[in-house]
Amino acid sequence: MSFTRSKYEVLQRFKDLGKLKRLRTFIAFRLYSSPWGASCYLSNNVLHEALLKLRHLRVLSLSGYCITELPNSIGDLKQLRYLDFSQTKIKQLPESVSNLINLQTLKLYGCRKLKKLPQGTAILINLCHLDITDTDNLNEMPSCMGNLTGLQKLSKFIVGKKEGCGIEELKGLKNLQGRLSIMDLHNVIDARCAVHANLRGKHNLEELELKWSESDLKGEFIKHHIPVLNSLQPHANLKELKISFYGGTEFPSWVGHPSFSEIVHLELSCCSKCIELPPLGRLPSLRDLFIQGLDAVKTVGPGFYGVGSSVKPFQSLKTLKFKDMREWESWWSSAGVDEEEFPSLSELTLWNCPMLRGKLPSCLPSCVKITIAKCPMLLDSDEKLPVLSELKLYPCFIMPPQPH
Repeated sequence: MSFTRSKYEVLQRFKDLGKLKRLRTFIAFRLYSSPWGASCYLSNNVLHEALLKLRHLRVLSLSGYCITELPNSIGDLKQLRYLDFSQTKIKQLPESVSNLINLQTLKLYGCRKLKKLPQGTAILINLCHLDITDTDNLNEMPSCMGNLTGLQKLSKFIVGKKEGCGIEELKGLKNLQGRLSIMDLHNVIDARCAVHANLRGKHNLEELELKWSESDLKGEFIKHHIPVLNSLQPHANLKELKISFYGGTEFPSWVGHPSFSEIVHLELSCCSKCIELPPLGRLPSLRDLFIQGLDAVKTVGPGFYGVGSSVKPFQSLKTLKFKDMREWESWWSSAGVDEEEFPSLSELTLWNCPMLRGKLPSCLPSCVKITIAKCPMLLDSDEKLPVLSELKLYPCFIMPPQPH
C-alpha cells in the first residue's frame, strides 16, 4: 500500500467524524500495522476539526496513528475518561490536557519521541492509569505527582532534582499495582528520601525496576547508594525485580532474603562496583536469573547459594544466565551445599566471561541446554554433564597464530 493511498483512505474515514456530535466512544483501528510503530497518517487539521465538535467524547483512541502533535482544543473534551495515543510520534502533550478533570486513563506507551508531560498533570486527580512504558526520550516527570493519590498504574517514575520531583512523591501513591520502574536514582542522595517513598507499603506492586545512571559509575563506588537501595526495600509480594547501574560494593540484606518467597524473575545488570553476589539461592520460587556486567565479582561461591539457610538452594531455578562478567575467575560449590545445586535448571548460559576457569556445576540433572561463548579460559569437563538435547560452544579458545 502506498503512502499516498493510505493518506487518502484515512482522510476518507475521518471525513464525516465531526457530524457525530453525540459520539461518546471513538477508537480508530489502524488500516494496516507496521513493525516500525506509527504508520497511519492523520493530519493535524482533520484532528483539530473533529475534536472541536465531539464535545461528548468519553473514550478516544488513536493508537498507532502518525500524529506528531495534538491541538489545544483537546482540552475542551471535558467528558473524556480514556485517552490513548500509544505508539504515535507526539513529542509532547499540550498543557490543555490538564483541563481534562475527569480523565482516568492516559496511555502513551511506545511514544518514543515523547519528551515531556504537561506540567499540570498533577491536577488530574481522577487519573488511575498512566502508561508511559517505552518512552525513552522522556527524561523528567511533572512536579507534584504525589497529588495523584488514586493512581493504580504508573509504569515509570523518573526521579528529578527539582522540588516536587523527588522520589518522596511516591509516598502518597499507596494504590500502585503491577509494574513500576524507578529511573535516575542517582538523584537520590539522602536515604531518608528513599524511606519516604514507602515501597514496602505498596502491597500490590508485582514488578519493580530500580535504575541508577551509567555515567555515575565511572568514578569510585558511591557510598550513599548502599543506604538508598536498603531504604527502597519493597513489599515481599514482589514477583519480579531488576536492579541496574547500582554503585554500591555490596547489596543490602533484603536482596536475596527468603521472605521474598514470590520472586520468580530477577536481574542484576551493570552493578560494576559490587564485589560479591547476594544469596539468591535462598529465594524459593526463583525461576529465571540473569546476571550481567558485575565486573568486580571474582568468585561465585557459597554466599551465592545462601549456605547456612534451611532453604534448599535454587530449588525452582529454570534459567540461569551470566553475561559480561569480565573479572569472574572461579565458580565454587561448598561442602555445605547439597549435591544437586540446581535441581530444576534446564538452561545455562555463560557469555563473555573471559577470566573464568575450572568446571561447570557438576550435577545438573534437569539441564537440556548449555550455551558457552567468549569464555577462553574455561576448562570444561564432560564427565558429569547431563545428557543434553542442545549444547552450543561458540569460539571459546584463543588460537595461537599459525606459521606462515
